[in-house]
Amino acid sequence: MSKKLLVTGSLGFTGQHLIAEAQRQGLSVVELQADLTDVAAVRLELAGTSFDYVIHLAAISSVTHD
Repeated sequence: MSKKLLVTGSLGFTGQHLIAEAQRQGLSVVELQADLTDVAAVRLELAGTSFDYVIHLAAISSVTHD
């Protein structure tokens, strides 16, 4: 049975590459879709699930140039 990995921020650059590698390594990956600032939505999405690993990549980022 494969280990289960929960990933936040899965749509970002790092998340996409991390997920691809985790799957190549045989992990079952679950991408959290809920807004992390909405506690009820996160609880609802994760209800009844368990994970072996969690990688938190969600963040607010902006790249600005002069």
